[in-house]
Amino acid sequence: MIMIALLSFVLLELLILITLGRSFGATSVLSVILIAGAIGVILLRERGMRAVRAIQNDLNHQRTPNESLVGAGLFFLGCVLLILPGILSDLLGFVLIVPFTRKRLAHFFLKRLTRHIQAHASKYTDTTAVHLSENDQRLAAKRGERE
Repeated sequence: MIMIALLSFVLLELLILITLGRSFGATSVLSVILIAGAIGVILLRERGMRAVRAIQNDLNHQRTPNESLVGAGLFFLGCVLLILPGILSDLLGFVLIVPFTRKRLAHFFLKRLTRHIQAHASKYTDTTAVHLSENDQRLAAKRGERE
């Protein structure tokens, strides 16, 4: 299913490029794609890698996702979409890097993720009880103090 969606997206991109090339000229369309790609590379260098580091840091510290984390991921994705050749990917990329739309989308995705986790919480939690001896409890307490 994903392969069909990706293939359809690529074919739609080609159809749009051919149509715009006939209407406005191949040079104009190519210029727009190259400029969008350059913007994507510059933004990715300046802020995109910072977003990736923020995501990695939050995941390493086992923090729950928040809007800024999801927004950082959307910004990174937007930069990558700008680099890919195509008008549709450029439009989606610009939507993801604009703060107003990115914040709204981050809020939307975070809300859906939260609902999904709450609905399927029993799958992610272990309800079995573990009984530790007094010695194991002391060792666990010492480890907790060091961390």
